[in-house]
Amino acid sequence: MKFFFAVLLLGLSSAAVAAFDLEVEVDLPLGQLVPPETDAPLDVTIRNLGPDPAPTQTVGTLYFQGALRSTIGIAVTPETAPCTVGITSFSPVPGNPVPYVATIRPPAGTLLAGEAITCRVSLQTFFDSPDRIDQSFGMSVSPDDTNPDNNSAVLGIVVRARPEIIPAHGLPTKLIMVLGILALGLSQAYRRASA
Repeated sequence: MKFFFAVLLLGLSSAAVAAFDLEVEVDLPLGQLVPPETDAPLDVTIRNLGPDPAPTQTVGTLYFQGALRSTIGIAVTPETAPCTVGITSFSPVPGNPVPYVATIRPPAGTLLAGEAITCRVSLQTFFDSPDRIDQSFGMSVSPDDTNPDNNSAVLGIVVRARPEIIPAHGLPTKLIMVLGILALGLSQAYRRASA
């Protein structure tokens, strides 16, 4: 009889626990290049990979502005609704940039398995932003989330494109380089001999 109740309780307790897998994705639909002092649309997507329904979650990101060491900024756009954005600033250590946390909130509700919601915000760069930024976005981990590893995502942002160095390949290129070095060496030897 005790065995029967134990099995019944195990069955009831496992049926009451939801199991879902929420995933965060971030994307710059116009590309990774966001030159200084510009705004670019940023899509933040929360997807429920299932198997059970899941409550929508808030996604946050930490960034810095000021003291000639800004990273990015997040702002509301007309396309942000029905999502909302909250910006919280903190007191900086003297001489350091001001830390901000942006929270991007989709409407309260439930995402069914396979469902997703996307919030569009504006990502801003500044004249003092670094050339390249790896910006992290994440949401708090629910104990019912079966895979907390995909509750965060990193967005690669290029503020200033570096010139591409084209490596020298092939026999003609190498031959020209050798002949150029040889010509330079001969001209220097000629100058020394004539001096």
